[in-house]
Amino acid sequence: MTRKLSVCVLVAVMVFAVLGVCSAKSYTGKKVLYIDSYHQGYPCSDGIAAGVKSVLEGKGIDLKVVYMDTKRNSDEAFKKESGDKIKAAIEQFKPDVVIAADDNAQVYVIAKYFKDTNLPVVFCGVNWDASAYGFPCKNVTGMLEVAPLPPLMEQLKKYAKGNRVGTIGPDNETNRKEAEYAEKNFGIKMEKVFVKDVEEWKKGFVELQSKVDMVIIDSDGGLYKGKEAELKSFVEANTKVPTGTMYDFMTPYAMIGFTKIAEEQGDWAATAALKILDGASPGSIAVTGAGSLNARTGSGSIRGLGVAGSLTASSGSGSVHVAQSGKGEVNVSSSSGTVEVTGVDGAARVSASSGSIVVEGRPAGPWDVHSSSGGVTLRIPADARFDLDAQVSSGRIETTHAITMTGTIDKRRLQGKVQGGGPLVSVRTSSGGIRIQ
Repeated sequence: MTRKLSVCVLVAVMVFAVLGVCSAKSYTGKKVLYIDSYHQGYPCSDGIAAGVKSVLEGKGIDLKVVYMDTKRNSDEAFKKESGDKIKAAIEQFKPDVVIAADDNAQVYVIAKYFKDTNLPVVFCGVNWDASAYGFPCKNVTGMLEVAPLPPLMEQLKKYAKGNRVGTIGPDNETNRKEAEYAEKNFGIKMEKVFVKDVEEWKKGFVELQSKVDMVIIDSDGGLYKGKEAELKSFVEANTKVPTGTMYDFMTPYAMIGFTKIAEEQGDWAATAALKILDGASPGSIAVTGAGSLNARTGSGSIRGLGVAGSLTASSGSGSVHVAQSGKGEVNVSSSSGTVEVTGVDGAARVSASSGSIVVEGRPAGPWDVHSSSGGVTLRIPADARFDLDAQVSSGRIETTHAITMTGTIDKRRLQGKVQGGGPLVSVRTSSGGIRIQ
């Protein structure tokens, strides 16, 4: 029988390096080629690609995307052939910068054909360490993908009966590398289960329940496509020890999610590419590690302390408290429980289906705050500039800020500009009052 666990996820995030803001000039005529080691439709790949496109689109850059498809085709001969095709595509396209995502693009293309050449390359999605490929070098820099294993383990141990750890996932290079570096860097001995299909995964998952005290669920590698509902029901019926994952798309199968954000990898790589197009050499851009994280739990509280990057936190049943110490977008929600977000310096989306909300900070971007049942309190500096649209279904709206009113005067709605106006702060509650202090 599945053991129900109430889970509290602690998030402590630090961004290791921040790239400078790139020039807003047009890059018309410049070419960037993006290598995806895998395929369209694989969540990690799609996330990185979305990050790349969000930075480069609208800047006049000719962006070409090529796929190696080595997640679905793991044969060594296929990987080599795919690498050769990408090499030919690069030589034909003649890009100004190449962005290469995930390890296989480094193994079969960049390290093999373009290391220490005059072609600038930015890698991303490389797990743990790029030194095996000879990176960084004069023409290559990038962002490492470092799994947030220590904080995830810290939370799992709170609910585990012992210290035995197991990991399960498809039998591929990425998952084996994750397990290898976890044992090497953190001294964690793991019971490793690598599988070739869904039935093997089910068998391995059940066996781990009696062999270990906690289970790390690794990336699916596209192996479980079309089997999502089946596997979700299976793990709900067969989970006996705490389970966790470091991939947001695997959270339906785990009790705790302490996850990486793929978009951050693509965003960083594309921003680095723009700096190179502006004249910076790859060697002048330090290799860095990812900083933003996702925290999700189906039942329990989330507490985020000293978050210096963007954060997404959601709780199905429990409170959420996030203290941000640097710029970054905030997306926080709770289906049942209070929400408190402090130190916000950017855009924020905050919601609670049943519970009060407190948001403190400076709206340097749009704020959208909504409670279906509960009061809302906003604490905003007196010198902050913003547009306000506050609305209640029942309750009062109170503010200590001087507001230049706009729209029709209504006791249930307050619209206006503070200090001349700025980003829109939209706040709603269906049951409860609103205080803007």
